Order: sequence, then structure tokens, then C-alpha cells
Amino acid sequence: LNILVNSSYRAVITDFGSARIRPNVAPGGRENPLVNDGGAEGWTSPEVKFNLSTRELTLTGPRYSLRWTAPDVLAGAEQDLPSDMWAIGWICWEMVTGKIPFEELKKDTAIVIGAIKGNLPAIREDVDLSHVLKLCNLIMGVFGSELNTLFKPSAPPSGYATGRQKTRSAHLLVQLGQMYHDQDNWSEAMGCFQSAEDVATRTRDEVMKGHTLNRVGHLYHLQGRRSEAEQALIAAHDVHSRSGSDQDVAQDLRDLGEVYRVQSKNSEAEKAFMKAYEMFSRAGQIRGAAQALRSLGEIYRACSMNQEAETALMKASELYSGVGDDQGTADVLNGLGHMYRAQSKYGEAEKAWMEASEIYTRIGNHLGAANALNGLGQIYRVQSKHGEAEKALINAHEIHTRIGNQTGAANALDGLGQIYRVQSKHGEAEKAWMEAHEIHTRIGNHLGAANALDGLGRIYLAQSKHGEAEKALMEAHEIHTRIGNHWGAANALNGLGHIYRAQSKHGEAEKALMEAHEIHTRIGSQTGAANALNGLGEIYRAQSKQGEAEKAFMQAHEIYTCIGNHLGAVNALNGLGNTYVAQSRHREAEKAFNDAYNILPLVGNPVTRGNTFRSLGRLHQNQCRYDEAEVSYRQALAAYDRADDAESKSSTLLTLGQLYHAQDRYLEAEEAVSEALGIWISLGNEEGQADAYLLLADIFKSQSKHAEVMAALIQAEATLARTGQDALHAATLHRLGNIHAEQGMSVEAEEYYRHAQAIFLSIEDACGEARELLGLGVLCGRQGRYGEAEECLAQARVAFAMVADEDGEAKALDNLMIAYVKQRKFGDAKVVCMEVCELYAQRGQPMSTLCAQVWEVLQRREENPLGSLLARFSES
Repeated sequence: LNILVNSSYRAVITDFGSARIRPNVAPGGRENPLVNDGGAEGWTSPEVKFNLSTRELTLTGPRYSLRWTAPDVLAGAEQDLPSDMWAIGWICWEMVTGKIPFEELKKDTAIVIGAIKGNLPAIREDVDLSHVLKLCNLIMGVFGSELNTLFKPSAPPSGYATGRQKTRSAHLLVQLGQMYHDQDNWSEAMGCFQSAEDVATRTRDEVMKGHTLNRVGHLYHLQGRRSEAEQALIAAHDVHSRSGSDQDVAQDLRDLGEVYRVQSKNSEAEKAFMKAYEMFSRAGQIRGAAQALRSLGEIYRACSMNQEAETALMKASELYSGVGDDQGTADVLNGLGHMYRAQSKYGEAEKAWMEASEIYTRIGNHLGAANALNGLGQIYRVQSKHGEAEKALINAHEIHTRIGNQTGAANALDGLGQIYRVQSKHGEAEKAWMEAHEIHTRIGNHLGAANALDGLGRIYLAQSKHGEAEKALMEAHEIHTRIGNHWGAANALNGLGHIYRAQSKHGEAEKALMEAHEIHTRIGSQTGAANALNGLGEIYRAQSKQGEAEKAFMQAHEIYTCIGNHLGAVNALNGLGNTYVAQSRHREAEKAFNDAYNILPLVGNPVTRGNTFRSLGRLHQNQCRYDEAEVSYRQALAAYDRADDAESKSSTLLTLGQLYHAQDRYLEAEEAVSEALGIWISLGNEEGQADAYLLLADIFKSQSKHAEVMAALIQAEATLARTGQDALHAATLHRLGNIHAEQGMSVEAEEYYRHAQAIFLSIEDACGEARELLGLGVLCGRQGRYGEAEECLAQARVAFAMVADEDGEAKALDNLMIAYVKQRKFGDAKVVCMEVCELYAQRGQPMSTLCAQVWEVLQRREENPLGSLLARFSES
């Protein structure tokens, strides 16, 4: 067998020294017009033909090259397809190594003995073959002992029908369909499979019909047509149950289980995989049994049945290793990596993915290696090993891009977006997710596009771009819902809950998180359900609904503990501890934080470690144990530094500044808060900047630095106007109004109060609106605008009464009393004075000094209506 290279650099076969002339009689005794006449059966004499038009020379005959000859031919057997495949195997060897067969042997006798004894090259140990081990599998295949069965057609050609119409073999149609399938030409593949089914039905070949139905079902599954896939695979199972082998039935069950799995029909999937495993084992099909176990492990993992998942996957790994299936072993290790990650067993996950990556690389499976690197990147991320995570994901992205796997490249970009987000590299994160979204959208990967939108929503939230964040997550939720991805839809709702919480839209946040919890619970996603409960706990805590918050955090902690999610358990305990702190239940809070601290060694996440120390510091601060609080905050800062978490570090510096302020350590307080402000400015976090400016204003106020107070509040107000934090923005405007009023700058003060009132009115905050009306009423009274003061104070009194703010109502009534007196509406003043006196009595408090003075004046006026005392009071 000679192979030359033509002028177009294409390899061409130019000589078959051992080619035979086929018999000229077709099956059934009819002459076959496609076979040349003139040849006898068996060997023919060598013949040379020269084609003038193509300038090609052809030699045919019984001669052959010894080094490429199969052992069975050397032993006297007739040459056939298996012996030709033996020669092709050696040609592959030459292509890769540049060596000829048995290059070290010089004598024909030695070559014959070497071939017959099977002294073949150690392919897996050859340096030249290390990067093409898949081709090695082909070479070893043609050297194998099962050649006669491996290459023997399972169905003979059907010959020629009347009118010279050829009936195509169902088996060959299936093979052709598989070729199209491997080329991702699914429409052509489906046509071949369906034609094969038609042929098998007409020829009553039940086994082949079952095979074709299986292929049709598999293709439907790849196209996301789950219902049709299920129907086809059930039909294949029924056909094979009647006429096929256990192996065929088991394969149908395994494929059917995969269809159930992606539809979250976990019970049906488990049953199918269990039955498939039993049948494969009974048939002695080790690889099939291992595949069924691997799929079963994935089902258990999806149901958070981690012990069962680990048992199934470890058993599958043993089976694969026993038959030398490196690909299967690596696939199982990949599944174990995902399972360990879900359990926060990051060391085991890292080890599994490292081993998987090594095997995939060794066998030349670039896709598998890239996927393992992607898993490693995720593991490094949750351990805050951001450098290692970024390196792994960049490598994964490079491999996926090189091999043309756009989905993989986009997934790696998604992982990079997450890495950049936790490092507060918002620009890089946004760029990565935007590129991932563009790729997923272009290739029609709706799930990937939705996940990228989810990431974009969270990065926008981190930048306080609440409008963009809500839009992205709403779109992600719509896509997940449309494609039936309940898990993704629930996660999008969870993100929306966080956005609404950041905007103090507690009602919308609670609704979104409740819906997310309901979906996760329904589909059996325990981690998702616990995450939603954790979010609800934070919402309730922000609304001072401490009872509901405690219940939510306790339920989340119970779930996390049950499924072995140590990271989640620590977060739930921290939330629970903070809830106890808000209720001054310090002993219970300390126990919760200590429990979280004891779990930390199992987590290995410095960010979570920092969060626990920060919560413990807040507890000590509330107990006035300032020295211990400072130590805890310093430990938190050290943890955040190790994790390179600038966002959390700045938040802790702000809290440390509050501690110093409470101790009147103003210089240290200024330094800590200024450092936090600098970090937030570098990160572009305007919410953090606003918090820092507000705290600086408090610190300056304690030192009577009025100019600095004004400057800090003006900066805070300008920042809050951009972040959409309406309630805090309005409260800051109120503070600016008070400062300007104190300095006699009435016009500016009124502008601030009215601006704040408009914001509170827009967000339906009746209590805030009442405070602005009170401020406006007092300001108008000081300016002698008593009619306007009366109107504002009367409205403020009603507003405070509606929200049951008795303190605010009393203040409004006190000032309304004065407005009436200034206008000499003594009757109205007396009525208001009696109302406010009754209000103070109901609260068990003495009447205010102002109320007492007005009451005394009104009493004297009744005794001496023409007296001058009232006039003097009125003037004062």
C-alpha cells in the first residue's frame, strides 16, 4: 500500500500490491454491471495501466510489502478487510512518528516473527504520540483481536431492486446519520435516522428499528425537544424489550434517564438509571454500567443526596479504571468535583478537577481539559484565590477559543466575570459578561445568554446602577421561564430581591424572594431554597421584623447543615447573630457567631472568615466591649486583605470609624473613614462613598466643625442623587435643611425641605413626608409666615397620626399651638393644647415646656382677657 502526496498537497493511494478482483456475479446469480469482467476468483497476475489524461500509473496484483503485512496473512490466510486495516494502522504510525514498521529489524525472518508474536510499539509510552492519543486508540483498534467482528457489516448490502433502484441498508443509513450528527448537521442526521427506521420497519428488522428509534430520540434530546425524545426512546425500549439484547434495552433506559434528568424528573431518571445499571452489569457491559452509575450520581447530586452521589460516582470510577477507560474516569472526576464544590469541600473538589485535567490533557481531550480548568477556576474563586482562578479561567477560555467551542469560551468568560466582580473590578466584569452574552446570543444558547444577563445584573447592582440591574435580571428571568429552566428563573428572582432590598423596596424584595424560595423548594434545590431564606432574613432584619428574620435564618441554617454546605451555614449563623444583636440578645448572638467561627476551618474562605469577625466586632461594640470589638475588626481587615476583597475591607473600615467615633477618638475615626472613602472612590462605588460622607459629617459635627459638616453632607447628597437611594437621599436633604435653618439661611433651608418632601411623597413614605412638613412649619413660623406655618403643621400632625408616630404628632401640635397664638386664634390654641396634653398623659410623660407655658398664658387670659401678659407672650 503506497501513499503519495500530489501537487495539491493531498495524500492519494497509488498502489494496492495485494488488491483482488471481485467476482463478477452478484448475489442471486445475476451479473453485476458495476464489477469489471475478465478476472478470476482469487489472485490475479500483476497488471500495469497508464492513463494518459490523468498521467496516473496503477499496479495491481498479489505482491505486498512485508513490514505492513498482518500476522494472519503471514500465517497463510487470505487477505481481507482486517488485514487491510492492519496496514492502515501502520500507516497512521508512520504519519505520526516518521518511522517505518519494525524499523529496528533488518531481516525478513525477524520481521515475520515480530509481527506474528505481536511485538508491537508501546504506543502510550511513545513521546511522538503523546499529543495524539485519540489516533493511538484507532491504531490499537486495528491491531486488536476482534477485527473480524469489529469490521464485519451488521447487515449485508441489499443488492439491486427492479428498475435498478438500490435499497439502502438501515445499518449504513444509521452510520451516515451518525456522521452528520458528529458534524452537528442535525437536519441531515435526522433524515438518515428516520429513513433507517422506515427501512427497518419495512424489512421487519426489529433490532435495527430499535437502534434507529434510539438515535432519533438522542437527537431530539440534543435539540431540546424533550417530549419527542421521551416518546422515541420509550418506543425504542419497547422494541428492544421484545427483540433486542439486555445491552440494547439498558442503553435505551440510560438515554431515557438523561431526558428525564434535564427535565428535573429526578424520580423517573433514578429509576431508569438504576435499571440500566443492573442490565448492563448482567450483560457484562462494564462501560455501560459505569455510564449508568455516573448518570445516577449526577441525579443524586442534583437532589443534594451527596452521600449517595459520592458512592455512585466512586463506583463508576472503579469500573472505568478497571477497563482502562481514561475518558470515563476523567468524566467521573469532573462530576465529583461539582459534587464536592456543592458541599463546600473545596480541597476534595480541587483534587478531583486537577486529576481530571491531567487525564484529559494526557489523552488529548482538549474540551474536557478546558471544562476541568473552568471547575478549578470556580473552586479557586470561592476560596478567594483570585489569581489562580483568573489564570485557570483564562487558560480555559484560550483552549475553548482555539478548538472553536464557542459555548465553552462564553462559559469561561462568565467565570471570569464572577472573579472580577468579587474583586470589585466592575469594568472588567461587565466586559466579560457582555462578551459572553453576545456569544451565547449569537449561537442561540438561551440558557447561557440568561446566565450572562444574571451576571450583568449583579455587577450593575454592585455599581448602584439599579435600573440597569433590574432590567438585566428581569430579562434573564423571562428567558429562564420561557425555556423551562426553573432553577435559573428562581436565581434571577433572588437577584431581583437583592436589587429591591438595596433600594429599600422591601415589599417587592420579599415577594421576589418568596417566589424564588417556592420554586427552589418545588424542584428540590435545597441550596437555592436556603439562599432565598437567607435573603428573606436580611429583608426582615432591614424592616426590624426580627421574629421573621430569626425564623428565616434558622431554617436556612438547618438546610445548609443538612446538605453539608458549610459556607451557607456560616452565612446563616452570621445573619442569625446580627438579628440577636438587634434585639439585644447578646448571649445568643455570641453563641451564633462562635458557632460560625468553629465552622470556618471547614470553609477555607477568607471572605467568610472576615464576615464572621466583623459580625462579632459589632456584637462587642453594642456591648460597649470596645477593645474586643477593635480586635475583631482588625482580624476581619486582615482576612479581607488576604482575599483581596476591597469592598468588604472598606465596609469594615467604616464600621471601625463608627467605633472610634463612639469612643470620641475623632482623629482615628476620620482616618479610618477617609481610607474607606478612598477605596470606594477607586472602585466607583457611590453607595459606599455616600455612607462615608455621612459618617464623616457626624464625626465633624461632634467636633463642631460646621463648615466640614456642610461640605460632607453636600457631597453625600450629590452622590445619593445618582444612586437612586431615595429614602437616604431625602433624609440627607432634611439634614441640610436643618443646618441651613440653624444658620439663618431660610431660603436654602426651605428648598432642601421641599425637595425632601417631594421625594418622600414619591416613594410613599408618610413618616418622612410628615417630618418635612414639620420642618417647613417651624421654618415658616420663624419667618413670621404664620398662615403657612399653620397649614404645614396641621398636615404634619395628621400625617404623624396616620403612621402612629406619637412623638412626631406631639411636636407638630406644640408648634401648631404657637402658630395659633401668634395669629391670636386663642380658641384653636386651647383646643390643640388640650389635645397635646392628653397625648402626653397617654404616654405617661409630662407635657412639654412649650405646652406648659401656653397653657398658663391661656389660663391667665381667661382670668384677665384685657391683661398685657398675653400680649407680651405673643410678642416674644
